[in-house]
Amino acid sequence: MYFQVLHRLNPKSGDYERYCCLKESFRDTTGTVRNRTILTTGFQMQELSFDELQLVAKGLTSLYNRQKSENQELFKDIDEPLPANVNAYIQQYWAQIVKGKRLDIVDKAIKALEKKASKMVDSDSIKHKDARDVGTEWICLQALRELGMEDFLRQEGWDDKSIRTAIAHLIIRTVYQPSELNSLAYMKENSAVCELLGFEN
Repeated sequence: MYFQVLHRLNPKSGDYERYCCLKESFRDTTGTVRNRTILTTGFQMQELSFDELQLVAKGLTSLYNRQKSENQELFKDIDEPLPANVNAYIQQYWAQIVKGKRLDIVDKAIKALEKKASKMVDSDSIKHKDARDVGTEWICLQALRELGMEDFLRQEGWDDKSIRTAIAHLIIRTVYQPSELNSLAYMKENSAVCELLGFEN
């Protein structure tokens, strides 16, 4: 754990003072470093030096590690004896963390990210065996329908299949500008225009 230290205007004193948040860093399933706020202590601990502030963070970390492993000796990673005011803040904040049930907040965050990651698709694992373009074809189809092309051809006596075939060729020639012979190849291999017009595979 560590304290994120900011300087903000304290409305009570009217001065810019140290404003602290206790945070813990962790890595998610992708290896990205993230952090969670364990406790906001605000404008407290103004009388402590920066080194003493770090001792409070170390003491809270030691307590946190101890609750995970009963065999771990309390404050064994802190060399010097703790000043009374530092120890008082440690006990005060630890009580708030326990009361607020903030001990497992990082574990919960990791589990939530793992659950979210399990629902994601790895794009590198996807193989497109029959990928087709559809965007420009759809726009052309909507434009032709706005112009009433299908209704016009129907009034001229064309049947539905002939209308759809003509529309498909018109879209392919507009989008890809192939030769008449290659139009069929684009319909078969590249474009989703046949699916848009309801042709069966």
